[in-house]
Amino acid sequence: MRRSDSGVVTITGGKLTTYREMAADTIEEVLTEVLKTDRFARLRLRSKTKHLKIHGANGYEELMASADSLSPLGGDAVRRLANRYGSDATTVLAIAESDPSMAELLVPGLPYLRAEAIFAVRYEMATTVDDVLSRRTRARLELRDASAEAAFAVAALLAPELRWDEAEQARQIADYRARIDEELAAIVA
Repeated sequence: MRRSDSGVVTITGGKLTTYREMAADTIEEVLTEVLKTDRFARLRLRSKTKHLKIHGANGYEELMASADSLSPLGGDAVRRLANRYGSDATTVLAIAESDPSMAELLVPGLPYLRAEAIFAVRYEMATTVDDVLSRRTRARLELRDASAEAAFAVAALLAPELRWDEAEQARQIADYRARIDEELAAIVA
């Protein structure tokens, strides 16, 4: 967190596990600046983030309670999706149940479903094979070689959603595999 000479407070970085603390610190910093000119600001500008639920929290408890009977995919799959997506798991489940191929594994040996890649594109702004396999799932980190093998199938899966032609699919696969090769070269070096 930084404050400029003009009083602008900037916050960058962070992660999901610390975002509330960072937000509260930022509010305190802003209030410190505002209080220089408005001594009553603290009474009006109390942070409410401590009591707000993050996206996906509403309905999570009900989803977990009904996991065993909610989907033909089974309770374990529903619980895994709920723990990853919160109440948005119902959207992932709807995608998986709309087409049997969407309930298949995205990368052999890992629990991620093809529906999760589609969800990532439609609702999380994923735009590359690397984004899906490295960030929306952790496939590259968990099973690098298997994710490299799956890159072709993932590109084919994403192509209709992202309107990729064959050349773009090939570029996506090559880019993903090049990143893995760079990673391996760094490990060996």
